[in-house]
Amino acid sequence: MLIGKRGFGVAGVCVALLAVTACGVFGSPAAPHVTEDQLTGAWAGDCGAGLDVSEDHTFTAKDFPVDFKGVGTKPELVSGSGTWRLARAVEGVSPQELSLYLGDRGFDLEVRGSAEEIQLHWSVGDPDYAYHCKFTAKPVK
Repeated sequence: MLIGKRGFGVAGVCVALLAVTACGVFGSPAAPHVTEDQLTGAWAGDCGAGLDVSEDHTFTAKDFPVDFKGVGTKPELVSGSGTWRLARAVEGVSPQELSLYLGDRGFDLEVRGSAEEIQLHWSVGDPDYAYHCKFTAKPVK
């Protein structure tokens, strides 16, 4: 099958557009760089889960999703206490993460949002049909 010069031009434009959008030129802004102090406090998940992150590197979780079998099922939820650490971002490779350790299990929540509204994102299950939970800081009363 022969493709004329015009066919290569259209294909080239499509490849260039795909490469630009995949590299994030038109995507969301970079995630904020956070400090440990910015992560301490109470966090509410849009999935009904809650986290209380303490300065002493401990946390308490309520109804935190740890496993999801797929569409038509409910996620496995756990409540308990553990330890946490803030993982540094690797520019161009991975964002900062809040790593939670609950017993022998570890969970890495991506730090996203903006400097004004930090968000912690967590997904569990098959990436195509995952169960998502976005945590935002609860206001101090």
